[in-house]
Amino acid sequence: MEERPESLERKRARDWAVPYVVFGLGLLVTLLIWQGAHNVAEASDKLRFQNSVQRARNSIRNQIEHEVAFLRTTAAMFSTQGNIDRKRFHDYYQTIGEEGLLQGIPALGFSYRIPAGERDRVIARMRAEGQAGFKIFPPGGEEHAILYLEPEDERNRRAIGMNMHQYSAERREAMDKARDTGKEAMTSVVRLIQDTGLAPQPGFNVYFPVYRHGNPNTVELRRQQLSGFIYSPFRAKDLFDSVHKAEEDLDIGFAIYDDAKETPDHLLYSDLLSRATTPTQFDTQEMAGHQWGIRYAALPAFQEGSNQGIVNWIPIVGLCISSLLATLSMAQARTNREMAKAAETIHRREFQQRLLAHAGALLTESLDVDRTLAGVANLAVPSFADWCSVDMLEPDGSIRRVAVAHTDPAKLQWAAELQKKYPPDPNGLTGVPNVLRTGKAELYSHVPAAMLENAMRDEETREIVRRLQLSSFIVVPMKARDRTLGAISFVWAESGNHYDRDDLMLAEEIGVRAGLAVDNAQLFENLEELVRERTTELEASNKELEAFCYSVSHDLRAPLRSVDGFSKAVIDDYGHNLDREAIGYLERVRAAARRMDELITALLNLSRLTRAEIHRQVVDASEIAASAAADVLGQDPGKFQVRIQPGIELNGDPRMVHIIFDNLIANAMKFSSRAEHPLIEIGMKDGAVFVRDNGVGFNPEYGNKLFSPFERLHSPTEFPGSGIGLATVQRIVARHGGKVWAEGEEGKGATFWFTLGG
Repeated sequence: MEERPESLERKRARDWAVPYVVFGLGLLVTLLIWQGAHNVAEASDKLRFQNSVQRARNSIRNQIEHEVAFLRTTAAMFSTQGNIDRKRFHDYYQTIGEEGLLQGIPALGFSYRIPAGERDRVIARMRAEGQAGFKIFPPGGEEHAILYLEPEDERNRRAIGMNMHQYSAERREAMDKARDTGKEAMTSVVRLIQDTGLAPQPGFNVYFPVYRHGNPNTVELRRQQLSGFIYSPFRAKDLFDSVHKAEEDLDIGFAIYDDAKETPDHLLYSDLLSRATTPTQFDTQEMAGHQWGIRYAALPAFQEGSNQGIVNWIPIVGLCISSLLATLSMAQARTNREMAKAAETIHRREFQQRLLAHAGALLTESLDVDRTLAGVANLAVPSFADWCSVDMLEPDGSIRRVAVAHTDPAKLQWAAELQKKYPPDPNGLTGVPNVLRTGKAELYSHVPAAMLENAMRDEETREIVRRLQLSSFIVVPMKARDRTLGAISFVWAESGNHYDRDDLMLAEEIGVRAGLAVDNAQLFENLEELVRERTTELEASNKELEAFCYSVSHDLRAPLRSVDGFSKAVIDDYGHNLDREAIGYLERVRAAARRMDELITALLNLSRLTRAEIHRQVVDASEIAASAAADVLGQDPGKFQVRIQPGIELNGDPRMVHIIFDNLIANAMKFSSRAEHPLIEIGMKDGAVFVRDNGVGFNPEYGNKLFSPFERLHSPTEFPGSGIGLATVQRIVARHGGKVWAEGEEGKGATFWFTLGG
């Protein structure tokens, strides 16, 4: 049903009137908002200015109070300690500097009040302390000479000897005030003697009195017992610039006037110049007993932080809003788009984290490289790519396709046939070959047409490229230990998506983790191969050793027994027909045979120990050592004195520990047997067991030979033995994972140490 004409007219009129009504209401609302915002901004600026003034005021006061507190503490310390000399003053300054207590204090000095008649003595004393050209200036009046001023630089050395009490009325007034009140006192504006530049800064001194006997409670006593003043000279600009430096965001400046008189003659410091703007404020403030006047004023930075500029835009903005309501809809749409974009970014970050977490889990759960990389490729599809392929660089330089993933199995078969028909060119300028060669990732947010043209070798290839519908791709290297092991390709195709720099970072992280996983798998495979080779070698070596032992035990011992037996038979049956020399030869043959048999036995024992299984347990080494000593020294126990430390515990095979002590005690007994009072000591120190004797000792230069089989530092006729005992000890200790070493000197005995691992 159509609307009546009069209704349409009324609707048009209403539609026509609404903009004017909205415009008028908008202007009214704009005026009200502007007025309210102006009042709020003005109140906010006033509050901000007061806060900034308070911050500046507190910073100035805290700076001065910190310095005064430091002077007070220093004065109290030197008042209680008595005489002050140059070294003590310098050491004190160095100490507090190292402790960080000099912050904001440019210099620290001590001015000494020179008693009547002691001027020459003070000068002599200062020159004796190293101030060769020390003198007091200017002379006359009540003399107060600066004796020490730290740091001792060229500028401060000019002030040494200065009689500040006579130098200027400002200094004299402050010193007298500090003396009579027992408190800190500040001078009016002075020019520091240290400041000799072309543009000297105004300065001031702060004094704190030092009395000889504590803190007198009357003016008369204070004047009598005054020893001098601890003081600091301050260059005003340097000091108050540091306040601004400490308050970096301070948006107001200030000018400080001496005696609270705002005149150029009394100006102590100012950073206002022509930069000052409103608002402004003048305050008086007492510092160290002295009145300052401080003018605070806003700087341009303060106005930049004001909302008044925004407030002034309210009428213009209100007019625009009232005139163009459509702008609100556009702004709302824009806001919605931004919110959607932010939500998409959050979602994307969460997806990237999940993908990395899943990829990391895949890459660490198996050492099967091909299977693991195939899992990564399947993980990337379809959430991060339409296609994902993994290629490995073989040792011969060829490229091997490890895995390819896509959601369509038919396309996977087609991709396999394509790879077989068109294998990658190792010298290619883009894609996988280039990444493998350079080790650098490639990102193509949009695949260039020129790249596609170059890939079209023939009509068949052109058709393949069209079917792929490539829109974007990333190729990242898999690297580890500065080696490129392979490459991973991520491709957007039929979905029409495009990669960006964030996607490249994610892909590179996957490539890094995949490279590490591949490298670890290769290292593990190499290690397994090495273990297999070593195991085979050891098994062969053990078989050879067993065969050798069998041969020694059966094939060598039988002839030795025959030699010994027949030699004995000759002596027994025909000895009465032989002369002494012949019998002696036969005895030497028998002795050599017995010695050979002993060597064979020692070698077999050493071989068995090398192959025997170790059964570790905590053992009482002291008890085992005592048992071994009884066995070894059983034939002549009275000749040797043995001291064994009780309570020695070791973690080892009891039988093998016994063998260690058997050999070490036998060795000690042999080489100390010629001592007048042979002594063998067994104990533990710093976790190592020792066996010490007072025998012939050895040359330390040859100590490394002691534990080698058949290595001897003495002839067999001098000290008989098989030459296997210490080698046996070394072998047992090594099998336990421990260490053995020897210490000694010729004629001063020897000490053998050992530890057992585990």
